[in-house]
Amino acid sequence: MKKSFIIFSFIFFLSFQIYPKTLIKITMGYDYVLKKMEVQGKVDYTEKSDDIVASSVSILAYTAHLTLMKLNSIKINSNNDGKTYVVEILKYDRRTVDEIRGITKFLINGFKLLEGNYKDEVSLNIKVE
Repeated sequence: MKKSFIIFSFIFFLSFQIYPKTLIKITMGYDYVLKKMEVQGKVDYTEKSDDIVASSVSILAYTAHLTLMKLNSIKINSNNDGKTYVVEILKYDRRTVDEIRGITKFLINGFKLLEGNYKDEVSLNIKVE
C-alpha cells in the first residue's frame, strides 16, 4: 500500500511538471473591451512545441496582441518573462472601441473553446470591472 502511494505521488508530481496547467486571466470593462490579458504557463513564442494546447493558447494570445498593436490611437504595455505573458491596454481612442470589442470577443471565445476541450490543462478566469 505504501509503495503504490509513493509511485502514484511521483507520477502525479511528474504530470504537473511535464504538463502544467495554463492559467488565463482576462480583465475587461463592462463595455466588453479588453483591459488586460495574462497567461501563465504554456505560452512561449521562442520554442517550437508539439503540444496542441500550448500552440493554441500561444497563437490566440499573440494574434490578439499583434492585432491590437495595428490599431491607431492605442497604447499597450506587454511583457513576457518566460512564465507569464501580459498584454495590457493603457489607453485607446473611443473610435477604436468596436474593433477592440471584436478582438476581445474573438479572444474569449477561443480561450473558452480551449478550456472546454482541455479542462485539465486550461483554466480561464474572466473579470469584469
